[in-house]
Amino acid sequence: MLHLNPCNPQVLRDLGDVLHLHQTVRSLCPNAAGHVSPDTGRALYRLDGDRGDAILRVQTSGTVFLRALTADYAHAVAIERVSWSETGFEGQQVRFLLDANATKATVRTGQRGKRVGLQTAEVIAWWERQASRAGLATVEVRSRSLGPVIARRQARSPTLLQATRLEGLALITDPITLQRAVLSGIGRGRAYGLGLLCLRAADTDVSLVRHSGPVRAS
Repeated sequence: MLHLNPCNPQVLRDLGDVLHLHQTVRSLCPNAAGHVSPDTGRALYRLDGDRGDAILRVQTSGTVFLRALTADYAHAVAIERVSWSETGFEGQQVRFLLDANATKATVRTGQRGKRVGLQTAEVIAWWERQASRAGLATVEVRSRSLGPVIARRQARSPTLLQATRLEGLALITDPITLQRAVLSGIGRGRAYGLGLLCLRAADTDVSLVRHSGPVRAS
């Protein structure tokens, strides 16, 4: 977890364009970027707060290279190490939090068209399908729109992804499948700060980041 310095030029650049933020995360976790497997996973992240009080939460099963950052990029850095023996067991109730790009593909003349964002009722159904595939059974869930995630690129029109926060309670039905889901992320937009599934025991605060295994700082 990095508490970002709003006066740092690199932070201002990253907060203004999620593609730059993605590049910063890749520099922190070069051994995880772009590679997904049940064993190593990928680097996932979530940005909370606003420009004056932004917190970057990064999850990786590899080494975090903090030296890739400028000296004053963050006011404070906290690293949590969690082994899979602590992630939960079948039948355990957990709190979850997920910022997701919940979409569906439109159909046009018998072919799949572009993907569109889902409305509230559809988002809940989308999550329940994703949760089932991830080894979770939903007990209760709430959702709220976070607005668009903007990737400006160099093209004339920026890429806009609809972001929704889902949180609630679930039962672990398959710990191994859940492990894989946490490592690889859920849904689209994972390069844009979406898809990081955070889990906590039901009696703790899910807003804290949960890493997908031992994390080493360098």
